[in-house]
Amino acid sequence: MRKILIVFLGLLSVSLYNCTPTTTQETECIKEPGFKETIVWLSEDSVTREEEIRKLRTGKDSLFPIATCPCMKNLQLWGAGSDIFGSPGNADDPPPVIGAGNDILPAFDASPNVRIYTPQWPKRLEALPEVTKVEKLSSPSYPKEKILELPIVGVLDGGLLPQVNASRWTNLDEITDVLDNDNNGLKNDLRGWDFSTVHADSKGSPNYETDPKLHGSAVTAFIAKELEGAQVPYQIMPLKVLDKDLNGKLFDAACAMEYARQQMVKARTAKSCRTDVVNLSWGYYGAPSIILKKMIKRLEDYKIVVVAAAGNDEAKSDECDSGSNDDRNLDARIWKFYPASFTAERNLSNVFSVTTVSHPKNDRPRANEKIMYWPAPTDISACGGQNYGKKYVDIGVLGDSLCHFFVPYPTNAPRYRCWLEGSSFATPIMTARVVQGTFTNNYYDKDYLYNWLFNTTLVSPPNVLPTKLKSKRITYRIYR
Repeated sequence: MRKILIVFLGLLSVSLYNCTPTTTQETECIKEPGFKETIVWLSEDSVTREEEIRKLRTGKDSLFPIATCPCMKNLQLWGAGSDIFGSPGNADDPPPVIGAGNDILPAFDASPNVRIYTPQWPKRLEALPEVTKVEKLSSPSYPKEKILELPIVGVLDGGLLPQVNASRWTNLDEITDVLDNDNNGLKNDLRGWDFSTVHADSKGSPNYETDPKLHGSAVTAFIAKELEGAQVPYQIMPLKVLDKDLNGKLFDAACAMEYARQQMVKARTAKSCRTDVVNLSWGYYGAPSIILKKMIKRLEDYKIVVVAAAGNDEAKSDECDSGSNDDRNLDARIWKFYPASFTAERNLSNVFSVTTVSHPKNDRPRANEKIMYWPAPTDISACGGQNYGKKYVDIGVLGDSLCHFFVPYPTNAPRYRCWLEGSSFATPIMTARVVQGTFTNNYYDKDYLYNWLFNTTLVSPPNVLPTKLKSKRITYRIYR
């Protein structure tokens, strides 16, 4: 029996979530449920856009609009009653370009609406007390001109609970009323937005302060504590793109990225050289999305850095990949982990891919112990359940001997102390590093940022990680 993979070439995506092993050498990967939705980035030119819409509505599979990104009308989600893309075939064969309406979809920017997720979420974290308090940016004593100089960190995740007392971004052009005061398509988007509920009859909501799995709240807590330790002011922009099970769709994430870009650019003054950052502690295994790549390029054009998790083990996707005996090696895998793997793209210089590394002698550090560096150990290793790659992973964040990070909770709540692991939580530590580096020098230049980060991090000892990290560098927490 030959090995079968479902491949969509012109749109470059793949479904890898229902796999049945057949022999020790072969895995049959069945497309299920298939892609009945496509993200479409329509042309800015009105005549071309009308022609694209006409093609979507006609042909053997007439598509219909499902949702429109409220802050970008040309970014839309379309669907059909049957699968839009895909043709079974051997992974080594050039698959045909299959689309709806006489193969018209590859004629313009379109990608399947793939599932994004955060694998390996630990169930131990049951509550989240507030972290150390910092000055509220909404305070009347904090002048607007000072706020506009502070870097914004967009956290696209599962939400943010109100008890995480981080410095939150404020939309200074919006007020609480029935109007869309800043004319961006959203009403009352004062502190963030829930994009996970965007659909045909909904633009989402300002109710981002739900986070059942505490994933987004924990990620934000790491960023807040690290930047507090570095004495760097910041603004957290919480954008909810994941549901209660930490699953989401790429359309919602792309829309949230565009919202973040608009708000970050709007908040910059003529004198500001501020660099803003987007934290993406999630991803998907598959082929690169045209839409996602275009959105990240759009962020790069406006000097916005993307820090993305390198990914963890995911059983179903691992079973469907036969590129390597080591499923954690992104260099050898057929199906990479995106958006982190965009760091290998030559025309995308704003993506940092992050994983965790460990050292066997690193005991779990005490709470609130401030340090500025860790001595360079001689036997640092990659963490077994997390991805690495000389081409696809930029940097490792040093965890303890079990690849854990202490959650930055206050010492007066010991019953809530716990340790988290996964590239999801290495990512916000790196995000804080990027903010620290760019804020200190108040401008963005990728070469400079690389040099600053890598001159303030640890050099991987010879013959330890040089084949597993693109930079051969290791960074660390300001707070253990």
